[in-house]
Amino acid sequence: MRIVVYFYLFISVLYADSYKQELEESLKHNEKIKQLEYQIKALEAKSKAQAKWDNPNINLSYSNAEVMQPFNINANDMQNIGIGISQKFDINGKKALDSNITKLEAQIKIFELKNLKNQYALSLIQSLVEANKNKSSLKLMQDSINNVNTLISSLRGSNNFNLLQIQKLNLLKARLEIKKNELENKLENSHITASEISFENFSHDSFKDSKLGYDINILQDKQFLDDIMKNNYEIAIANLQQTIGLKTLNVAQKNAIPDLEVSFSYMLRIDKNDMFSVGMSMPIPTWGKELAQIKEAKYNKLLQESQALEVQNKIKHSAKTLISKIKTLQDNLAVIDSILLPANKKIIELYKHHSVSQSNAFSELYAALNEQIDTEILRLQTISDIAITYYTLRSLRGEI
Repeated sequence: MRIVVYFYLFISVLYADSYKQELEESLKHNEKIKQLEYQIKALEAKSKAQAKWDNPNINLSYSNAEVMQPFNINANDMQNIGIGISQKFDINGKKALDSNITKLEAQIKIFELKNLKNQYALSLIQSLVEANKNKSSLKLMQDSINNVNTLISSLRGSNNFNLLQIQKLNLLKARLEIKKNELENKLENSHITASEISFENFSHDSFKDSKLGYDINILQDKQFLDDIMKNNYEIAIANLQQTIGLKTLNVAQKNAIPDLEVSFSYMLRIDKNDMFSVGMSMPIPTWGKELAQIKEAKYNKLLQESQALEVQNKIKHSAKTLISKIKTLQDNLAVIDSILLPANKKIIELYKHHSVSQSNAFSELYAALNEQIDTEILRLQTISDIAITYYTLRSLRGEI
């Protein structure tokens, strides 16, 4: 039997297209996202440039001019005015390979951008979950304070008025007031976090009072873990870096055969036959630089392979840890709902009517009131932890 968990939080509206669009619009104002978008555009342009040949060189020359009469262009047989052009030729496809490597670097930046947006979306979800939890806790605090006030009034009006009991209740009320103030501060911080991510362009009010539903049972499916390993952005980046390592090694090996430069010149002469020259040049791999570069590329390739395996191992075990955590949280929530809260309520009901006349009954009631408040807060925290853990797992699988 499949169990689907539902509770009221803000974030379910992320599944509605309109809210997804609003979230995208909010993140467009984030400067880190803009920076990555600029880097992607720059790398795409760089890749196109790398695929092009080097521009040809053109040169003009005036040769064998005599010192005493430099402007006499017929002073000797070797005097000439020359025009030449030279061009480097990529004879083994290094430019295409360099261009391909840069394309892969651009793809890495695209995955980094997707991962960044995913992490920002997760952070917004976390801030929304925290905000809702703190709002619910604030209501709980206020209700508890009201209940304590009612109990104090009841004690003051009783024949067995006990000043010590009232002082204890005042202490409980003071602690509740302190917790309330702390929760108000946390609530404000969750709003600040969302505002920082979106550069003040994200509104919590757009995500109010929506019912979030999620199916925990999908976490028990082996396919869920397989999907994480296939679609995780960090793994995709590591795999691309591994491919770049291999292609960089290929470039280093191709550099052992340098580019060939071909030149052609035409020389104009006065009263004599014109001349032309053809030349070729190529660097001589003499000092072993290319072999050292190949060795460096080999070790970098091994490094990228090792890092890819490390990332895969980290993501896999992070996912397993989160799946184990969410199962534990579910068990804890079941215990809270089935045992702790009902027991607290029964204790409060049993001792509430005897707390005025019996000191031991008041002590039990006082303890039960404290425990109920702590248990209610624990329940809210557990529900929030389940939601955050669930969406953290989804973020590992790719887009939330």
